Amino acid sequence: MLCKAGNVEAAFKVRDAMKEAGLFPNVITVNIMIDRLCKAQKLDEACSIFEGMDHKVCSPDAATFCSLIDGLGKQGRVDDAYRIYERMLDADQIPNVVVYTSLIRNFFKCDRKEDGHKMYKEMTRSGCSP
Repeated sequence: MLCKAGNVEAAFKVRDAMKEAGLFPNVITVNIMIDRLCKAQKLDEACSIFEGMDHKVCSPDAATFCSLIDGLGKQGRVDDAYRIYERMLDADQIPNVVVYTSLIRNFFKCDRKEDGHKMYKEMTRSGCSP
């Protein structure tokens, strides 16, 4: 339970110790860290881990993108969330209903109804049911 809000520093120490030992976290470990950091509202740290992923060893999957998109969007960083969505598409990851719903909801919360409607159209065009 290292990644609970109060133990973020401990999680980074474990990550750093793994790197020093020549070990690399798998995508599940990275996903847990990113998800918990987003929930602790430590978005810059979550983005740092995302950006620091060695894609040869550990590539982000749909859950990685989903956690980051949702976390950024909930904090009003919808432009950043949308950029991560675009990177998700560039990585040939298929957005799921959670990704689309998060983007739509957060665009509307930020009074960007037009962008929310565009995401809804994209969701239905891609065959994803609301």
